[in-house]
Amino acid sequence: MPSTTDSTGESSGESQFHRVIGVVDIGATSIRLAISQVDSQGQIENLESLSQAVSLGRDSFINGRISTSTIEECVRVLKIYRDKLREYGIENANDVHVVATSAVREARNRLSFQDRVFIATGLEVEPFDEAELHRVTFLGIQPILKTHRQLHDRTNVICEIGGGSTEMLVVNSGNVVFSETYRMGSLRLRKSLEAINAASSEERQIINEQIKQLVQRFHRTVPNLDKPNFIAMGGDLRFAVSQMFPDTRATELTEVTINQFEAFTESIARCSPDELFNRYELSHPEAESLAPALMAYLALAKSTDRETFFVSNVNMREGLVREMIQPDAWNREFRDQVMRYSIALGRTYKFDEEFAIHVAELCQLLFEELRSEHGLSKKYGLILNISALLHEIGQFVNHRSFHKHSLYLIRNSDFFGLGQTDVLLSALVARYHRRAHPQPNHEGYSSLNRSQRVIVCKLAAILRIAIALNSSRQQKVKSLDCNIRGDSVQIRIPVVDLSLEKISLAQGSLLFKETFGKTVTVTEK
Repeated sequence: MPSTTDSTGESSGESQFHRVIGVVDIGATSIRLAISQVDSQGQIENLESLSQAVSLGRDSFINGRISTSTIEECVRVLKIYRDKLREYGIENANDVHVVATSAVREARNRLSFQDRVFIATGLEVEPFDEAELHRVTFLGIQPILKTHRQLHDRTNVICEIGGGSTEMLVVNSGNVVFSETYRMGSLRLRKSLEAINAASSEERQIINEQIKQLVQRFHRTVPNLDKPNFIAMGGDLRFAVSQMFPDTRATELTEVTINQFEAFTESIARCSPDELFNRYELSHPEAESLAPALMAYLALAKSTDRETFFVSNVNMREGLVREMIQPDAWNREFRDQVMRYSIALGRTYKFDEEFAIHVAELCQLLFEELRSEHGLSKKYGLILNISALLHEIGQFVNHRSFHKHSLYLIRNSDFFGLGQTDVLLSALVARYHRRAHPQPNHEGYSSLNRSQRVIVCKLAAILRIAIALNSSRQQKVKSLDCNIRGDSVQIRIPVVDLSLEKISLAQGSLLFKETFGKTVTVTEK
């Protein structure tokens, strides 16, 4: 299936394609599977897509937990998807990514759900938090923004309304300047009406009022938007476009006038979920969420004060595929987004910017030179760099025990694209940049598993070395290389006066010795 054989007996597909991968998105109203084939140039071809309606949102948003019957329905669907993955020869866990959004993440029994799925199917379900959704959304939409210059050079408001939440990104000339997830989704809106036993005559007014509050909140947070492009994503929008333009082949970006969309939304809003179910052959969850979603998209599109907006056929699964095929989806472009935010955060707390940036640069050099020792992916290089930039921001609160204040400030900040666990790792690395070594009873550290604790120790040890090499705060060290032999690491630096740095290194390298089992020395090249 993934490859074919030509008349010479050679596998033509094997020369063109080298990997087949699958992603599963467990949402509030459906579970979706996408199987993709990736060629040697990184080009993605969709091989098959499946979708099955489920009632996760109905359970989670009203009762706060997923019922046993719904869990078993999800297991049934995921068993089918697992068999489909096997048909394509996808057996390696590295070639499958299963994520869940707000309906699972918010359920009190989410761990029981994850365990039941794993026992029944062998699939590991990863609940995505808001920041991780922003990251994969950006990865998915980024190629479209680059391709269409009328989008790339302007401000774009990118929106996806799911069953449980609304995700908003503002991208200006390719840079993310705002990202937020609002706890208002199409199915959650519908379920809130059931919770208060709203009369059918009042439903539309109540939904519109909640949507109005969302629009106002967004524009208060991001004021002075000058007629930005509005780019809408999501299955409800793709369905609307297919109905509005039935004779038009789906493209990656469709321009729709506000008037066209308002007329279609009105025709949908006048129907009950049962009528939509019968007329369009939608599933019950899809029929329930359609009108609230379209009404919210319409209000947000109107608020941009433009006559048209764009509907993208990109979905979260495409972003997940790109992340899987690019171990450098944590690539320079994404890294730059995060580092830009980190520097802005540091300025908020009046950090020593020149010193912090140089320590981060030294961390990057050491991370690359010591790759054979730490064995960590580039993702952790980014986490280390954030810690390096922000390790002193706790001084804004108090110089005494400022490393603990740095932990608190970093841990309670939102970083574009970084999940809560990654932010915690970065905060802990900053906390351990001096003095005490990690201890089992320390706040935050005690919640980590063993592999995460090891990562914190490795990164904190490298950070301490970098700080020692800039202890004079004169940015003397511009380049370095490491000579690793036996139980020692020799850092070789072009000849400069490193007297203070050598003293600091002797004091700051103990954690490195305890973690890696190697002593660290500095010599001049």
